[in-house]
Amino acid sequence: MNRNEQATGGRRSRDEKGKTEVRKNRFENTWSLLRALAAPPASGAMLLLEPGTRIAGRYEIVGTIGKGGMGTVYCARDSSLDRKVAIKFQRPVSGEQDTFGGSAEATSLARLSHPNVVTVHETGRFEQHTYIVMEYVDGMTLAEWLRHGKRSLAEVVDMFLQAGRGLQAVHSAGLVHLDFKPANVLIGKNGIAKVVDFGLSLKSDTRGIGRAPASSSTDGAQVLGRIFGTPAYMAPEQILGEQVDARTDQFAFCVALFEAVHGRRPFEADTLEELLYEITRGRVNKAQGRKVPSWLNGILDRGLSADPAERFPDMKTLVAELERGPRAARRKILAAAASVVLAAGMAAGAALHSAGKPDPCGQAPSDMAAVWNARARDEIKKNIKAGGEPGWEKTYGMVKSRLDGFGKKWQRIYRSSCEATKVYHAQSEQALELTAGCLRGKLGEFAEMVDVLQSSPGLDFRKVSDMTGVLPDPSECARTGQLRRLQALPADRAERKAIAAASKAIYRAWLLARSGRLDEARKILDSQSHEGFHGHLPLQARWTYVRAEVARAASRSSDAERFLRDAVALAAASGDDELLSKSMSDLAFVISNSRAGDGE
Repeated sequence: MNRNEQATGGRRSRDEKGKTEVRKNRFENTWSLLRALAAPPASGAMLLLEPGTRIAGRYEIVGTIGKGGMGTVYCARDSSLDRKVAIKFQRPVSGEQDTFGGSAEATSLARLSHPNVVTVHETGRFEQHTYIVMEYVDGMTLAEWLRHGKRSLAEVVDMFLQAGRGLQAVHSAGLVHLDFKPANVLIGKNGIAKVVDFGLSLKSDTRGIGRAPASSSTDGAQVLGRIFGTPAYMAPEQILGEQVDARTDQFAFCVALFEAVHGRRPFEADTLEELLYEITRGRVNKAQGRKVPSWLNGILDRGLSADPAERFPDMKTLVAELERGPRAARRKILAAAASVVLAAGMAAGAALHSAGKPDPCGQAPSDMAAVWNARARDEIKKNIKAGGEPGWEKTYGMVKSRLDGFGKKWQRIYRSSCEATKVYHAQSEQALELTAGCLRGKLGEFAEMVDVLQSSPGLDFRKVSDMTGVLPDPSECARTGQLRRLQALPADRAERKAIAAASKAIYRAWLLARSGRLDEARKILDSQSHEGFHGHLPLQARWTYVRAEVARAASRSSDAERFLRDAVALAAASGDDELLSKSMSDLAFVISNSRAGDGE
């Protein structure tokens, strides 16, 4: 090896180490979040003020508006101007410096004047507690407004447009909210919505969960808000301790709007750890809810992108899209009606042109039918019925719907990629082969799931819900990152085949563990050796993680903790962020349960 090669190799090694450190730091932040959420709320004593107490000589406390984990909001009378105001007192947090009073963020807020943002009058300190004096709004929160009375889609969009303009003004002032949610929007009796925050500390920080030092965010904005925010509305970068900016608020805004129009949140899970995992994966719940116009769903899909770069560039653009949405939809309908005759003629011509030609992308339905067919459905239905649970028909309906959904999605992605290469010539053969290889892997995992369901008599709701609730995701095969991981596989065909077989076996072991067949799962895992993984770290990480799953299912907490710690290290080293996130969450759960069992 010459000097140039040595230097290049050294730089590459340092780069890889640097990337690994970044991943480790990122998920150490996630771990910090989980520990913090398990800890008691702020430990400082809350200031309790009686009616009649005077603040700064001019504000007389009238009563309490509300209390939260981070402070209390009082209604007061401003004797100087004879008006009602709201005063929020911060709960002091032990071990942290209170930087709210006199901070640059508070100064920026006090200078901000916009009809859709609650006006901040001043800040100060009283008996060693920081407070902020704000405009008093006589009305209700957006959350209460949505709950009370049936709201039309137009009314909901209009109210969110107002809140969006408020966020836009906050961003224009060089601030980021970081805890936007319906409870932090007030609607006055005059129908005007105002963005507010009665639960946040005004603390400058440009990262999400972690206690990283403050620095400038990508748009130069400072960060306004609690370190943690509210988990259900947090963006992936906020959870992962990455750089946050105005697009982080955009994500929270779209979570809230999605919830308002669909009647449920875009990310749902049974536990906090699972919820955070779903958010970081960007897996929006596409289950059918209320009927929502496609133009609005398109806006929400973009705003809920896991990657901030794929969201709208700013709130101004998002608000403009919301404003033009209904008008654009009407124009689209008129245009479609005007072109019906032309479209019909073109379709007829295309049919004549393609008559007798084989479909170059017609293989997908038969590949899927070989796995998911009437026989498989009947066997699974029989096994669920044998479980003897009341309402087994609904359980089977849920399972069938989920498996049908996978089949349709898998075929759709295959056809889209195939046509991009074979029909439109917009994609290379190599790209198609990578996507097809990825999809073959997903179909193989799906086949294992169908087989385990078919071969497990007496299935109950919990087991099938656990198994089918985390189906393989074919959409990963359309993502650049997943395809890069495929390219990183060994060049040797035999080694690639061995890795694929091992991956399939490990997935089957995971399914068996979920279905309660622990002995079979252990037998499969024992049959797999690290030598057979050909140094493929992602595979080693998955094998170790499934080992932990089996140990957890067998109530062997110490073994589960040991395997999960190894899985964290392997996932971090391999760059498998999804598995790293899941391993960290599971490790936090195992440790907290162990401590609870020990009486700690």
